[in-house]
Amino acid sequence: MPSEQEVRILGDAFGQILGRPELGSMAFVRCLPPNVTAALAAHEGFSVAGWRVAAVVDSPNPQTRCIAADQAVEWREGKGEATLLLVDSGRAGAGMDGIYGATREIGEAELFKLKFPVFN
Repeated sequence: MPSEQEVRILGDAFGQILGRPELGSMAFVRCLPPNVTAALAAHEGFSVAGWRVAAVVDSPNPQTRCIAADQAVEWREGKGEATLLLVDSGRAGAGMDGIYGATREIGEAELFKLKFPVFN
């Protein structure tokens, strides 16, 4: 389980990368280890200002912000609330090609190149 500081830092990092949320915006990250993906989605303190956050897995659970691939596709097609998907590539299942091809991916290099005052 990530610490409170790690959760805050990752939320801030995603916020810096994603910027201001706009209706219909969607991004995804699939470079995080599965245990980190699940822990961030389930952590009450993990948020990105103005962005809905959910993990894409094979067993949806609204209490831990876990959704299935078909729901992620519905959200993309609905062009609603700005959304960040934390994708567990091993458990996301079929149907993610539309997400991967039509939305923004946040890769490891982009995520971890940021500088934070706490580490400087």
